Amino acid sequence: MEILALEGQSFLDLAIQGGSLEAIFEINPNISITNIPVIGEKYNIAIHDVPIANYYQRHIIEPATALSENDLSIIIPDDGIGAMIIENTFIIR
Repeated sequence: MEILALEGQSFLDLAIQGGSLEAIFEINPNISITNIPVIGEKYNIAIHDVPIANYYQRHIIEPATALSENDLSIIIPDDGIGAMIIENTFIIR
């Protein structure tokens, strides 16, 4: 089946829509599974488990597991004690 790559998707996100992560090895022998799919490009995904693939299609489930800019903006970096500021990071009483 053909699947259109969306923003935030990895090849694992595309492969799981075929019912099994095994489908990742059959997408295209010329690409690395760690590459990021080209947004808007169609990829042929082998169907390994028909009931699961049908479930994804019927419920229009299109996983996209990459972190968005919004996700990154709410993550508070933990730079340790070197980044702490007296009266700002903690209060001395």
